Order: sequence, then C-alpha cells, then structure tokens
Amino acid sequence: MDITEANKFFRKSIIKGFFEETLLTLDFKKSNIKHPNIPGDGLMQSLLLHIFFDVDTGLDYPDGDEWFIVDFLFPYGIKIPDSMSFEEAAMIEPLACCVRAWTKISYQKNDSAVILGVGSTGIMHALLAKSAGFSKIFCLDLNDFRLEFAKKLGFEVIRSDDTSLSEKIIKSTDTSGVDVAIVATGSLEAFRDAIKLVRKGGTIVMFGVPSKGALINIDMSIVYSKEITITTTYAASDIDTKNALELIASGKIDVKSLITHKYSLEDSQKAFEHAKTGDNAMKIIIQDS
Repeated sequence: MDITEANKFFRKSIIKGFFEETLLTLDFKKSNIKHPNIPGDGLMQSLLLHIFFDVDTGLDYPDGDEWFIVDFLFPYGIKIPDSMSFEEAAMIEPLACCVRAWTKISYQKNDSAVILGVGSTGIMHALLAKSAGFSKIFCLDLNDFRLEFAKKLGFEVIRSDDTSLSEKIIKSTDTSGVDVAIVATGSLEAFRDAIKLVRKGGTIVMFGVPSKGALINIDMSIVYSKEITITTTYAASDIDTKNALELIASGKIDVKSLITHKYSLEDSQKAFEHAKTGDNAMKIIIQDS
C-alpha cells in the first residue's frame, strides 16, 4: 500500500469513525496549519501522514491522540537510527511534547513529583522524572488499568478519588508536598488537586488540554501564599524532538513498554474505536502489515 492509498484509507476510516465530513477537504499529507508557538513551519507543516485530532473533543495535540506512518515522520533532517524500531520512532513526537514541558521548569535530583493523569504521556512524564533522579514519583488516576500499569513500572500509585490523597502525599514528603506537579489530563479538578499537593514555592505544569470554555473556581489566596509557579506547555520544537529521539535511542526512556496494542493498517477502524474507549490500553499503534 503506497502513501496515497494509505492516506485515503486513513481519511475514510477517521471520518467514518469520529469526524465531520468537512475533513474530507483536508490534505493530511501536507497541512497548511501554522503552529501558534513554534516559529516557521514548526512540526505541523511537514510532508507526512499525521492526524492531530482528539477522538472525543476534536482538539489538537498534545492532549489529543495521533496516528501516522512513521516513514514520513521527520522532514527536517532528523534520521531514525537503524537500531530504533518504527514502534519506538512513533513515540518520539509525544515524548518530545513531554520533554518541552520539562525544559520550562526548574528541578534537581531527589526532588519529588506527582503526575495527575497517567495515560501514555503521563507515564512518559513519570519516566522523565525518574530519569532526572527524582526520589519520589506519585501517579494519580481514576483508571485502574493505568494505575496498575504505572505500579508495574515501579511508581507509587494512588486513586485520584482517594479521600486521604492529600494526607498520603503530604506525609510521604515530610509534610511539605511535592516539588513538581504535572497535570497530564484536561480535567480541571486535577489542577485543583495539584494546588493542594504541591509544596510552598513548588511548580505546577499544565500539560493536558482543558476543553474549550472550561472554567474553575480556585482560591487564589492559596496560590499566592504558597508562591506556586504555574506553567503551561504546548507541542514541541525541533530541538525537543531531537532530544526525545536521543532519550529513546540511548535507552534512557523505554517507550516501547507503553505500547499495549498493535493493529494492522487494514484494521485501523478497530484501532480508532479502541482508542476512543481506551479499554485496558495505554498506547495503540497502527502498522503496515
């Protein structure tokens, strides 16, 4: 199946599964969308088959899901090493978005972190914290499969609705709270929890994408008195992408372990349906059989 046939197949499957008919007019092989934060063409105007839509909200990456043919992933002189599998290469871009978030904050070895929302990118944040030498890494979610997945990787897991959540984390961090809180979900309730869990002078990173028009009432006097730094982050630059590639190639971040399901190109519709439900899945890959 060549790129033209694959493009038509993906387009038909995506529109049939989740999207409006107007998407038929889009050329997924070369987008003319300008990235709001990356100068020039950035990563969204490349010669590749790359779909950025979230299957539930229609929002674009980083909170959304994405699918692409990895052969066409890097048009800017970034070469996939021969030792790297296509499955690993398919994880470079989402990892790059996580890498970008970590370049925007200050941290040091033996710091502590809480990851609120441990889907695939949430787990990537936990792995980056581990790679940076964090002493305590807490993973929070409401999905038992995700929590069990994080637990098997050696992280401390707590359900987000645990009534003693704050007490457990505060007690485990010498009554101070965590140094860094990564909100890797669009839920603003997670942001509210982050304010409670971060220490005085700590940092909250808003990585997940809130739904359009989402509002939340928070006591800003707490944010003020705790001197909390709140940082937002979006997408990735070429530098972030190169750094993510190196992290995977060097074995510092094992992204292959995040792939829980693989589908053939012919079964891509099933893959999209599975991605939408998220049943017992972390990262779903579509590959050309």
